Amino acid sequence: MSKDPQNHAELLSEFPKNTAAEWRQAAEKLLKGAPFDKVMTKQTPEGIRLQPIFNRDVIEGLPATNTKPGFDGFLRGTQAAGYRAKPWEIAQEMPYGTPEEFNQAALADLMSGQTSLNILLDVATLSGLNPDAALVGQVSGCGLSLETLKDMQTAFKGIVPDAVSFHFRTGLAGIAIGGLFFTWLDYEGIDMKTVKGSLGMDPLAVLAASGKLPCAISALYDEQVILAKCCAAAAPGIVANGVSTMPYHQAGASSVQELGIGLATGDAYLSAMIDRGISVDDAAKQIRFTFSVGSNFFMEIAKLRAARVLWAKVVESFGGDAEAQKINVHARTGFYNKTEKDPFVNMLRTTTESLSAVIAGVDSLCVGNFDEVFRLPSEFSRRISRNTQIILQEECELTGVVDPAGGSWAVEWLTNQVAEKSWAFFQEIEGQGGIEAALQNEFIQKAIAKTASSNEHLLNQRRAGLEPHDNLARPPQAVSPGDLD
Repeated sequence: MSKDPQNHAELLSEFPKNTAAEWRQAAEKLLKGAPFDKVMTKQTPEGIRLQPIFNRDVIEGLPATNTKPGFDGFLRGTQAAGYRAKPWEIAQEMPYGTPEEFNQAALADLMSGQTSLNILLDVATLSGLNPDAALVGQVSGCGLSLETLKDMQTAFKGIVPDAVSFHFRTGLAGIAIGGLFFTWLDYEGIDMKTVKGSLGMDPLAVLAASGKLPCAISALYDEQVILAKCCAAAAPGIVANGVSTMPYHQAGASSVQELGIGLATGDAYLSAMIDRGISVDDAAKQIRFTFSVGSNFFMEIAKLRAARVLWAKVVESFGGDAEAQKINVHARTGFYNKTEKDPFVNMLRTTTESLSAVIAGVDSLCVGNFDEVFRLPSEFSRRISRNTQIILQEECELTGVVDPAGGSWAVEWLTNQVAEKSWAFFQEIEGQGGIEAALQNEFIQKAIAKTASSNEHLLNQRRAGLEPHDNLARPPQAVSPGDLD
């Protein structure tokens, strides 16, 4: 085919240029009297009405038209080169209870393409309990049991600390696990400044999931600050605190609600650290976000892209500089839509969810194992999940594209819609007095319950195609006023 622009113009001139109005007229003719808006458009749980086709004019005036990757609020990514400079971390979870089992799985998976350790902890470890004093089910249940330095040495035997990232989900036990981890690094003679990862101390996620805390939230904020200062001084590659929206997504929250809650939680942690003497620039760098990724392919892309813009806006409002405004995002395929009855279907669902996350531009990703809702993962299920990411990197070549969704009329429009509605929900939470008060007065629980009920209604009518797993979908727990004192 000729590359002459004139020839291309002549070719295009042979085809009539139809307007949106003409397309709709033709569509209505085919519908034979059925209402266009009812048949051809779709209302999402986020309150956004999706059209069947989008034209260039929908992005006129949107910020996306004047943004570049690595700049301009980070809509198109926090790095100008995107994954071309650094691929996302393959951060698969390994929910094995004993240090020996964990080590065996970790070494096998790291040798097979995994690039980051995503470490779940058991109830006893998270609660600071001696295994001998813990209740039945609290030790080694879907998480690693760590009590002593020897446990840490066994779990990470043969692993080079400065060659992989270590991500812990510590909940309330950030200082205890952080201290044990740093002690192990020192014992191994590792320069802590060369180690990367996160400790994920996130008391508000624990509060939402369980409905209570063992002490006042202010005391846990104090611990977050101690941990943040320690990481900043001794291990700048380690992020102290986390914001996880997984409890809310798992309860049935919409993407708008999940993002709004995440912003409110991050805002609370920023305020707490700043009030306790940490600069906004340093405080923002001590927060890592974890978002669940659901089955609505384009909505999840829009949610994660909007998260970058809105978090930059939050940090900027505190006076943070451009570097501090960059969000650190880990994504994890969701639990809400996974089935035990036909678990191989979960492979399809996690594949689309992981593709959403990658196209949106996450920093690390965990693809859930297809059998995780009813058993510990087998070597085969771990391989499938891990290889899903490797295929996206190596065979789909998504590491060779900067912001693959950038410029899509539908995605840019949807991203802007999600950003506007998420910011509005965030402001509603702030109007309640912040995330703590909104949990205490059950504003968040009621909002999510309404969305979940509506989704359940659609499922029962067969107007939606995914079945939630009944044992996993549950609302954030009611919060006692004493838990926030």
